[in-house]
This record gives sequence, C-alpha cells and structure tokens, in this order.
Amino acid sequence: MTNAIQVNGLRKSYGAKEVLKGIDLCVRRGDIFALLGVNGAGKTTLIKLLCRLYRPTTGRILVNGRDIQEYEYDSYVGSLAAVFQDFKLFDFTLRENIT
Repeated sequence: MTNAIQVNGLRKSYGAKEVLKGIDLCVRRGDIFALLGVNGAGKTTLIKLLCRLYRPTTGRILVNGRDIQEYEYDSYVGSLAAVFQDFKLFDFTLRENIT
C-alpha cells in the first residue's frame, strides 16, 4: 500500500520480557492517530522500531509497501524526526521545571 505505514505481526522482546505482542497497524497519509498507554506499555519501543533504532523480534514494518530494512539506512533515518521523553518527576514549580 503506497502512502502508508503498515505494521504486521510486530513483536519485540527484551530478553525474556515481551513488550510488544503481535501489533498490527496501518496509518495512511493524512491520518491522525495517538499512542496511549501506561508506562511500560511499549509506546516508545514501537516508535524506536519505526525509527530503526531497534530491530523487531518478529514481524515487519512497511513504508509505502516496502520493508523499512530494505531502505538505505542513512536515507531512511534522515527522513524522520522523533523527540523522546525521559519520564522524571522534579519537586519544583512548573516554571522551574520548564526553565
């Protein structure tokens, strides 16, 4: 499927701990979606897999019908942007936390 990101049967494990368990997803150009879940649900892992920072245990990710592992690495990751959040609670005011 062109102009789409497809995730088929995606699984990711860290040692014996399986974080993602058979994820199937299709996001078409123009779609708006959100990833929601508790800490440890696999949201960041899914994004890191999409960014090729990790390799899936099983399953595959397709962009425009082509497995992302087939794209030239530098060209693929050069077309992406991600900002990851490290979860920390600070005992400061909102203003102090932002500045």
